[in-house]
Amino acid sequence: ENWRTVGRLHLVFGLLLVVFLGHPVRVGAQIDTEFWFVAPEVTSSHGDDPVLLRFAAFEEEATVVVDMPAGGGGFPTQTLVVPSNGAVSLDLTPWLDLVENKPFDQVHGKGIHITSTADVSAYYEVNPTCQCNPDIFALKGENALGTQFVTPFQTLLNNTYGNSPSGFDVVATVANTTVTITPTQDLVGGHPAGVPFDVWLPQPGSTYAARAVGTSAALHPAGSLVTADAPIAVTIHDDSANGSPFGGCSDLMGDQLIPVNVLGTEYIVVKGYLNGGSDRVYVVAVEDNTEVLVGGISLAQIDAGQTFSYTLSDDAAYIETSVPAYIWHMTGFGCEVGGAVLPSLFCTGSPAVNFVRSTNEFIGINLLAPAGIEGDFTFNGAAGVINATDFSLVPGTNGEWVFAQITGTDFVPQLQASRIANPSGYFHLGIVHGGSSSGTRYGYFSSFGALAYQANATLLELCEGDEAVLSVASIENGLYEWSGPNAFTAQGQEVVLPSVEVGDSGPYVVADYVGQCAIANDTVWLDVAPIPDAPTIDGPDLVCEGDAVELVASPAAAGGGDRYGGRRPVGAPGGLPLPDLVAAARSARRPVG
Repeated sequence: ENWRTVGRLHLVFGLLLVVFLGHPVRVGAQIDTEFWFVAPEVTSSHGDDPVLLRFAAFEEEATVVVDMPAGGGGFPTQTLVVPSNGAVSLDLTPWLDLVENKPFDQVHGKGIHITSTADVSAYYEVNPTCQCNPDIFALKGENALGTQFVTPFQTLLNNTYGNSPSGFDVVATVANTTVTITPTQDLVGGHPAGVPFDVWLPQPGSTYAARAVGTSAALHPAGSLVTADAPIAVTIHDDSANGSPFGGCSDLMGDQLIPVNVLGTEYIVVKGYLNGGSDRVYVVAVEDNTEVLVGGISLAQIDAGQTFSYTLSDDAAYIETSVPAYIWHMTGFGCEVGGAVLPSLFCTGSPAVNFVRSTNEFIGINLLAPAGIEGDFTFNGAAGVINATDFSLVPGTNGEWVFAQITGTDFVPQLQASRIANPSGYFHLGIVHGGSSSGTRYGYFSSFGALAYQANATLLELCEGDEAVLSVASIENGLYEWSGPNAFTAQGQEVVLPSVEVGDSGPYVVADYVGQCAIANDTVWLDVAPIPDAPTIDGPDLVCEGDAVELVASPAAAGGGDRYGGRRPVGAPGGLPLPDLVAAARSARRPVG
C-alpha cells in the first residue's frame, strides 16, 4: 500500500510539473544533443569487453564531448568529430573499471555525460571478443530523464553466473539529488523487499548500483519503484540470462529506461528470431487496476508494481493498457536472448532514424508504421530497398498499423551510419542484431516521446517600439500556429512583431497537430514596458567657443520605469540624439557683447 500511495503521489506531481512548467520533450528523443548514462557492471566470467559508445550524425557534422562530471576516478574527457551522415565509435575499454558502476550498494561518480554540437543518435555497446554476452543500450536523450521510474524485468530465465545478478543503476543530473528506492525483491546491502530507502547523490554524474541478492528469476526486482527529487536516468540490466528454453545460451539483456511520464497505453510488439518462435512480453503496471488487452481481448488486471507475462507466438501483437504501463520485450536470435523497453505507439516515433551495425553478423530490422506510408521508406536516400510489399497489417488495429520484419544482412553496411527515413509520417524502428550462438543486440532507435514544440524569443523584456522575434524549433510537417494577446494569430517557424506596444505584453503560445497527434504547446512570455516622457536637459543658455559645458538630464515626472531607470544615454529611445544636441548648442552661441 505504501508503494501504491507513493507511486500515485509521484505520478500526479510529475504530471503537474509537465503541465505547469511546460518541460519540453525533444522531438527526436533518441536523437539529441545531450545524453546521461550509467553503465552496468557486466561479469568478466562470461565476457564484458570491449565496451563502446557508438554515434551516428545526421546532415550536420557533430563535435561530441564525453566526460564524467563527478570525477569518475580519472576518466579523461574525450572529444570526437562525427562527420555528416557518418558514424564514429569511442572505445571505452581502456577505462572499463572507471566506466562500470561497481561495487554495488555504493555511491560512485561514474555517470557518463555526452554533449554534441548537432543532433546525433547514440548507444552503449558491450561487444565481447569472445563473441558472447553482447547487448546495446539505446540512449534516449531527454526522454530518459525523469523523477519516477518502475523497473521491468523478465521473470523466466535465471542468471548463469553467481556474480551477475540482475539490477539497475541510477545517475543524477543535478547536485544534491535524493533517490528513494522501494524494491519488490531483496537487494544487496540489506535492503528488504517493500521497505523504501534513500540514496543521496551529491553531484551531477553521481551514481548508485542496486542489485538482486541472487540469480534466480524469481529474485529479479521487477516492478521496483525509483523516485527522485530531481531528474535522473536509470539503466536496467539482466546479465548472462540463461536461455535454456531456447537452446541453452546465456546472454546479456539491458536498456536505458524511460520515466513514467513518457509511457503510453498502446504498443506493438514484433516477434524476433528465437528458437521455438515464442518471445516473452512483460507488462509492468504503475497504477492499480491496470487492464491489459492483447488484440482487443482482455487478458489480465494488475496493480502497481505487478508484472503480467505474455507469450508471443504470432508475428506481431497489438497490446493496450487501460492506463500507461511499461512493456519489456524479450526476444533474440537462435538461443541468444536480448531485451528492450518498447516505445508507446500513439503520437510518437521519428521521421528518420540513424543506426550502426556493429558486426557482419545477422541484422534484422523491425518497422512499425501507420498504414498508408509503407511505400515511402528510403534507405540511405534510396527507394526500393524497403518496399510496401514487406509490410503486413498488425492484427487488432483495424487496419491502421502495419509492420515489417526485414533481414538487412545483405544491404546494411558495418560500422557506418545507416539511415531509414519516411517523408510521409512518423515510424518506429528496432534492430535485432547478432549470431544464433554468439549473442543478440536488441534495441529501439526511434523516438519514445510525444511531439513537443520548443519556442523562444530574441528578447523577453522589451520597450515600446522594439522588434520582437518569436521562433520555434523545427518539427517535421509542423505548421507552427501562434496565438497571443489581443486576438493575435500567426503561422510560421519564425514570427516578427516589428514594433511592439504595451498591450502586446503576455503569453504567446505555439501549438499544432501532425495528423491526429497534438504537438505539446510551448509558451513565450513578452513583457513590453512603456517609454516615459523624455527627460529635461539643464545647462547654460549662452556659451562661447572653448567653454566647458555641463548638461544635466533630469528624469521625467512619470518616473523611469524603463531599462535605463529614467536616465537615458545620448541616442537612447526618447533621448536627444547627439547631432541634435550639437546643433542646439551651436544655435545658442552668442558673441561677447
